[in-house]
Amino acid sequence: MPTANPIKRTNRIAIVVVVLVLAVVVVLAKTSRQPLSDPQFAAKAAQGSLAEVELGRLAAQKSQSETVRAFGERMATDHTKSKANLEKIAAQQNITLPEDLDKDAQKNYESFRNCPVRTLIGLMS
Repeated sequence: MPTANPIKRTNRIAIVVVVLVLAVVVVLAKTSRQPLSDPQFAAKAAQGSLAEVELGRLAAQKSQSETVRAFGERMATDHTKSKANLEKIAAQQNITLPEDLDKDAQKNYESFRNCPVRTLIGLMS
């Protein structure tokens, strides 16, 4: 069903993407106040990249806006490259990186994955 104002609809979808990205920020913000060691920092960065890749893919799959789909695809591509670079450095330093989302990130991802776009847009209104 077409909307009366396609610009507003695109803006709302863009807001949904921003919310997805902010979910990643929340996951990364749940760290202790102590400085991170190199392995801890690398693991957090890898988790962030994993989450960005998954959320980008989700935005690309769920969005009805070509702009948001392109943004999601770009986000997934860029963070896949970032994670590959991090993996090279971690291997040189004998640091093991996580291969899957941690429990909190997976929970956030699942909540977004299972939530219809229409509902997400409603939350932003």
